[in-house]
Amino acid sequence: MYKSREKLITFLICKAAECPCGKEPGRNKVAYEIKHLLKDNCNNEYPPRDKLFMTCSRSGSSNAHLTIEILLKVIFPKIGILQGRRCVVLLDDFKGHNKDIIKEFTQSYRNEEDTCNLCQVQIMGGGITPVSQPIDKFIGKIFKGLYHEHYNVFMLFAPENDKGQPMPTSRQLCAQWVVKAWDAISEESIKKAWVVCGYKSMEELVNIPSSIDGISPVFAKSGLQNAQEHLSDNDEHHCYFNPENSEKVFF
Repeated sequence: MYKSREKLITFLICKAAECPCGKEPGRNKVAYEIKHLLKDNCNNEYPPRDKLFMTCSRSGSSNAHLTIEILLKVIFPKIGILQGRRCVVLLDDFKGHNKDIIKEFTQSYRNEEDTCNLCQVQIMGGGITPVSQPIDKFIGKIFKGLYHEHYNVFMLFAPENDKGQPMPTSRQLCAQWVVKAWDAISEESIKKAWVVCGYKSMEELVNIPSSIDGISPVFAKSGLQNAQEHLSDNDEHHCYFNPENSEKVFF
């Protein structure tokens, strides 16, 4: 999600065995189904690749290698990092985000003059995420509500098995709901997400409004600085990030 209110495509991780690098997955594998965008038994399709990037993880959660996949296949193409544009990516303190392999990968992208990194990854200390992550604090709740609406509608008309129980949803259908829920989130909601976390540009700080749509955050502080006050009792939390130092900021 951009600080400029734009959205990236969604990235979905399925809990299934990964395909060995450079090898074609077996036809009975989930990875094969995803790679070839196969339909389910009810003829539901996966969303197109320009709407959703899918992959597999045996644990169903992210890791350092998948974080690099997200950077390489979702974030970097969108911002044009190969054209020399810079960005800062804020990640929570998940062990899969805070690995040397990620730092080495991002440090390999430098400008033509070799004077700075084009991608800077900042790790948000434990406890700061619920306060200063726009997705965790604001957008995630909207997304989950929209996704749940699709599920509720499905359950009303879901086909039943021989025992009269609703049939489980397919990966294809769940993937469609993810895309629809994400597309339904408005630019105005993204704007509010940044505002409630306290992020403001220097231009906006010149003329500070009394409120924006009923929201009155502390405009003079960045979101992480704002969070730092909430967490000042814990010496383990640190704040080093200034979002104004980059052209693009992502969560």
